[in-house]
Amino acid sequence: MLLFFLMSCDKENSPPLEMSMETVHFEINFHDIDAETITALTDELEGNYDRILEDLGLDTVFKTMVYVHNSYDELTQAVDHILPNPPSWLSGIATGRSEMHVLYPGSLTVNFRQVTLHEFAHCASRNLNNNMGSFQKWLFEGVALYEAGQFVQPSTLDYMVNEQPPTLTQLNSQSDTRIYEVGYTLIEFVVDEFGSEAIHDLIVSGGNVSVLGISFGDFQTQWYAFVQERYL
Repeated sequence: MLLFFLMSCDKENSPPLEMSMETVHFEINFHDIDAETITALTDELEGNYDRILEDLGLDTVFKTMVYVHNSYDELTQAVDHILPNPPSWLSGIATGRSEMHVLYPGSLTVNFRQVTLHEFAHCASRNLNNNMGSFQKWLFEGVALYEAGQFVQPSTLDYMVNEQPPTLTQLNSQSDTRIYEVGYTLIEFVVDEFGSEAIHDLIVSGGNVSVLGISFGDFQTQWYAFVQERYL
């Protein structure tokens, strides 16, 4: 799971790490991680850079500073000044349009790759709309989950099987973590029904589905019908 983050911070607030590797679009800051792993991580980011920007309707974004932390304590200490009570499952956080922190689990796992892409997608989204106070959680997290390929099979979710899908209002609640289970299919539905350019329009609007020419209620109904037909 990833944290929906409503605040921003400046690069100068982040503690320095001993080593760094710079590419065209990223600067990776780290320590005690072998060069092969860091190279693979930069390849993952650079390899998905154009795809993510194209999906979001962006030409370019600010160069992204990536801080790779070796422990949960190190990660939480780095963002303590803006997130004093982090959840125990925190593994990554985008702290601005061009800054992200991720927790390195000790090897280049599929989950770690996805977390890194997830947080970069957050940064890219904030290059379109950095008004986090009005950016709806269902969209902010949904886009990142979709771009990182973090799909959860709906047939494994009792509430989806039992025809009790969460509403967008519920998913916008900070305490409701179901967005991390259904966020991928929300954006998959948007792309399937309205085209990939709709992601851009929704981000700019902060998640106002009226930009798609549909009501709030109809959007929820049609999304669940889409999931039922494709996965249930």
